[in-house]
Amino acid sequence: MNLGAFKNNVWNQNVHKQLQEPWKLKRTNFLSPAEFRPREKRRRCRTVFTQEQLYLLEAGFSEQKYPDSKFRQEMAAKTGLGEDRVQVWFQNRRAKEKRLLEEKLFRESQLENITTAEDHRSDTACAVDEDRRVTGTSFEVQQENDARKLDLLTTQVEDSGVANSVGGKRQFQYEGFLMDC
Repeated sequence: MNLGAFKNNVWNQNVHKQLQEPWKLKRTNFLSPAEFRPREKRRRCRTVFTQEQLYLLEAGFSEQKYPDSKFRQEMAAKTGLGEDRVQVWFQNRRAKEKRLLEEKLFRESQLENITTAEDHRSDTACAVDEDRRVTGTSFEVQQENDARKLDLLTTQVEDSGVANSVGGKRQFQYEGFLMDC
């Protein structure tokens, strides 16, 4: 058995024993999440860009959205960053531009929907106002006219004998609606 296999075997036995007797565990036996990862797999720290670096990167982005290797090397030299950091910055900047464009299009479509609905309401209100203006009547007078028309219709239906007597009530059907006489 080689040394690595031996260490793994001992470690596995200790873990198995600790799992059988968890009350004997001490807090110092726990490993932090960073200690679980091998050194080469640990996450890198977040890069903080200076204002000058951001200015240079933005200027490069306005020149080329998809930089080739040569352009990335030049940007890395100008900014003092690694070429891989420049590449990731450009990827993130393209994603940001796409997101901003989608948000702008969404806001514009919402504005168009609101405008269309307001235009429809306005057109309807104008048609009603135009109808009143043509007849020269106010809203109250229009309601009275509608009530008279309904009374006239009810009388016509009663006179025609089409009305039914249901449960002591006289009813008739007009355009799919059941109405009381």
